[in-house]
Amino acid sequence: DEDEEEEEEEGSSAQGFDAYVAPLKRIIGEVAEFRAPTSQSAACYVIRPECWAHFNPYYLHYTLEQREKAFAGFLNRPTALSTSASSSSSDSSNASSSSSSS
Repeated sequence: DEDEEEEEEEGSSAQGFDAYVAPLKRIIGEVAEFRAPTSQSAACYVIRPECWAHFNPYYLHYTLEQREKAFAGFLNRPTALSTSASSSSSDSSNASSSSSSS
């Protein structure tokens, strides 16, 4: 009888844990992309480009180390402006080189 009660308790605690984990996984999936581990890096989540607008690298409760990492990530974030700016600058350099060759 005691063994049956212990199994029921273990099963219910696992179900309770899954009830908390499933919504958390869904929310993380909405704001970040999972990057699988490689031989040189651990698995991690990377903030989706559209979510950077809501990110505050100056969050009050960061430790100094967390603030530095957050700010570095913020500065290195992928943006639509940086990709379009680099392509437009290469287009302008191509235009100036073609006009000088004429």
